[in-house]
Amino acid sequence: MSGLEKTVDFSIIRYANCWEDADILLTGLAIRAGVQVLCVASAGDIALSLLTTNPAGVHGIDMSEVQLYLTELKQVAFDRLAYPELLQLLGVTGTDTELRLQLYRKLSPFLTPGTRNYWNENRHIVEAGIIYNGKFERYFYKFRRYMLPLVHSRQTIKQLIAPKAPGEQAVFYNHTWNTFRFRLLMRVFFGKYVLGRLGRDPKFLEHIHIPVGKYIQQKAERHLQSDRCQENYFLHMIFTGSFGNHLPHYLRPENYETIRNNIHKLSLENISAEQAISKRTYGAYCLSNIFEYISAEEFMGLAAEWAGRIPTGARLAYWNLMAARSFSESCPGQYTADAISKDLTNIDKGFFYSRFIIEQKL
Repeated sequence: MSGLEKTVDFSIIRYANCWEDADILLTGLAIRAGVQVLCVASAGDIALSLLTTNPAGVHGIDMSEVQLYLTELKQVAFDRLAYPELLQLLGVTGTDTELRLQLYRKLSPFLTPGTRNYWNENRHIVEAGIIYNGKFERYFYKFRRYMLPLVHSRQTIKQLIAPKAPGEQAVFYNHTWNTFRFRLLMRVFFGKYVLGRLGRDPKFLEHIHIPVGKYIQQKAERHLQSDRCQENYFLHMIFTGSFGNHLPHYLRPENYETIRNNIHKLSLENISAEQAISKRTYGAYCLSNIFEYISAEEFMGLAAEWAGRIPTGARLAYWNLMAARSFSESCPGQYTADAISKDLTNIDKGFFYSRFIIEQKL
């Protein structure tokens, strides 16, 4: 998209997890059984969650072949491993590196050649725990390992996300957590320069024209005062290095069998969203936050162009992070916004996003 494939290094795993809330996505899209779904693959988590809707198919696409290697490994793991083995392979449970390699070797014959070659050459990622070893996850590791201890003790960090009586979270945040050092850390470590180089990529922030560190600090402040943060597995991963007692949708035990039974419905392709949408139509589109990577002018042109390709009645879901993008605002005669978007944004576990958007093609 917008020439990113020529300027961004797609030879690494950028995201080992999807940092998007599958629960609000599934609620918002309200997919009926038998629908074909297009989904930006990223780390594969959202695509796997979509299988719980019993769709006709989920077509996972990504410009990064490496992200598709990761998604395929998770797909085959669902197909070939028992639930406890799946959690061990990904690094959710256990620390036995040899056991992880044994589980990988069990899957290896069922991977496509390109995927198998990648993981054979990068077994150290499997050993270290797959879900911890994307560039974005290592960025958070640096935050909690080297920076956060300069601000708060381990005990205070545990207290932040520990269960509390209603209303006590805000008291703890304001009286104990929200120090000058913490605010400074947030604005520097999550500022545009550090985030672009250590967390994402400078090109991904090219069209962001607000103070990035201040924005993220304010979003964190709002969420860390909310009781919801105590059950937020994203927040637990950022601050402690594990999901805690709460798992992403695709890894919850109650969803394992449904995903496994539908795992053959997930197909993967190394193409852009524009290419995928030009090839065929779908009933639902899950588009991550890919529109952050293009200018407002480019987005308006894209929204108009896609109006001729997306079928009437199709539902679209995507996130805004720090750049305002909306099909219904750009082309109001072609798309309509669903009022549920605001309610779902308010409960989004991806607290750093400014908007979660559900729209429908008219």
